[in-house]
Amino acid sequence: MSPLLSEDRIHAHGIVIEGIRDPAGFIRAAEAAAKLGRPVVCLKLGRSEGGQRAALAHTASLAGSADATRAVLRQVGVRQVRDLDELLEAMTLLARYPSGLGQGIVFMSVSGAACGLIADLADDAGMRPVVLSRATTAAISDLMPDVSVGNPLDVALAGDRPGLFRACVEVVVRDPVVDTVVIALNVPHAETADGTAFYLDQVSAGAAVGAAGKSWLALTLTSGGLDPKW
Repeated sequence: MSPLLSEDRIHAHGIVIEGIRDPAGFIRAAEAAAKLGRPVVCLKLGRSEGGQRAALAHTASLAGSADATRAVLRQVGVRQVRDLDELLEAMTLLARYPSGLGQGIVFMSVSGAACGLIADLADDAGMRPVVLSRATTAAISDLMPDVSVGNPLDVALAGDRPGLFRACVEVVVRDPVVDTVVIALNVPHAETADGTAFYLDQVSAGAAVGAAGKSWLALTLTSGGLDPKW
């Protein structure tokens, strides 16, 4: 990683390792990256007994203690991921938002089932979605009477009311506890012109988040290519 620190075009570093043979050198490199404001994301191989055997067969050396490596990574602020997809996604996200997304994250979707899945995934990751203020909850209730307001926020009525999703976003970003809005789409691409227009209506709401000076991102809850119109 060290030679890459002099490359100005790099905004985040991703590494795949079996072990750390030179902890002091690794720490120096990670600290240098941190001083440059560049996040480092790591995929540690050999976390399981089988992985250890594979590493030994591959490199003729032990992969090192997963617990010890985790401790070193945590010490220098390196984020650890579980697979290559996570590595690439984390690097993409952190290259844009090197300081992270903050603690005040609000998830929004147009599917109640998606909101349930998001809540489960957030809990698995140890995340605690921020609680919206009473003023925000009341304002959203005015837009969607008789709908339970929470985080994740279900805006299912957006399918019948164009512009409703953006209106809800504009309310959410005025809440001082909110740092980031995550817009979750329940499929990776729309197969019809109407479907694409529906998704564009949601994603375009991100402009309202950016105008408020806050972070936002859109994600799909299934794997696959994104709708090319995005």
